[in-house]
Amino acid sequence: MQILSDKTFEASVINHPTNEVWIVMFVSDESNETRDLMNNFRNASDVSAGMVHYGVLDVRRAPKVTQQFEMNSFPCFRIFTADKVLIYNPKSTKPAAFLKATTKFVPDLALNVTESWADDFLGQPAAILFTKSKTTLLWTGISAFFAKKSIRIGICHDESLFSKFKVEQAPAIVFFNGTHREVYSGTMKFKNVREAIEVFFAKRFVEQTFDVPSDEMLMPDQFKEMCIGGKQICVLAATKTPPEGMAVLLKDSARRKLRCFAGVVNLPYKFMEKGGTWIYNPRRDGFIHVTDGANLLPTMDRIIDGTAKWTKRSVYEAGKETDEL
Repeated sequence: MQILSDKTFEASVINHPTNEVWIVMFVSDESNETRDLMNNFRNASDVSAGMVHYGVLDVRRAPKVTQQFEMNSFPCFRIFTADKVLIYNPKSTKPAAFLKATTKFVPDLALNVTESWADDFLGQPAAILFTKSKTTLLWTGISAFFAKKSIRIGICHDESLFSKFKVEQAPAIVFFNGTHREVYSGTMKFKNVREAIEVFFAKRFVEQTFDVPSDEMLMPDQFKEMCIGGKQICVLAATKTPPEGMAVLLKDSARRKLRCFAGVVNLPYKFMEKGGTWIYNPRRDGFIHVTDGANLLPTMDRIIDGTAKWTKRSVYEAGKETDEL
């Protein structure tokens, strides 16, 4: 539960993201009745655990709000959804009543899992509910909570796809990060699942500490040690002279969170002997091959905005034809 001021009310509630639902308790005194009601409100907030946002605003510190929402008596409540402000007059002040009144407005933003996820989409952090029934409030809440974060929330109803993700029984919640897979085994409650997702993706890539400064050009024989299973994007120029744009990347490597390599001796993979610049994403275990140095910086821009297409390392190792830049 958040204690609001007139400024935080404007910023957090009035201008809240569309994936959030807020319920705000407006108070004008500190009577025992108000305190008792606030305790129930706080308990509901604790149970909600972030699925719905709870706030309290003392209108004595924000008098304009009473006019804005035509409030005449206190305490009173308003529910703020993606496109509406609703007056809520609770028949019961028990925590369960607040939860029932608000959770029905939480938007279901889970993405429908298709076969393509097995090959491509799981290169990005994802949490998927495999189920034979309709979505649950729990998963609706998870999808809304992580909607503005880098973790994709999916749901799979298609039993023919379960085996592609090595799922034998449903319902099951599985976390993927491109290199690791974990089946959730905890309690099927929103708070427990939310915290498990946060913990899994917080540790998804173990940071390795190297003595080499990030703005130093590295040799190809250092590539596997620093890049495979790591976290940073790696750029290897398999050329005698670094291509156009490499100096820019090297200078800005710390901010961009990448490592730069150059050279034609001791290349980490035989397929790199064809030359050009190889951009490696450890999360996908995939490469982008840039044959024209002029395309290096534009390609990096596409990587940053998420529109770049990666080719699995295994495809190059198998010698299969791929699109190159």
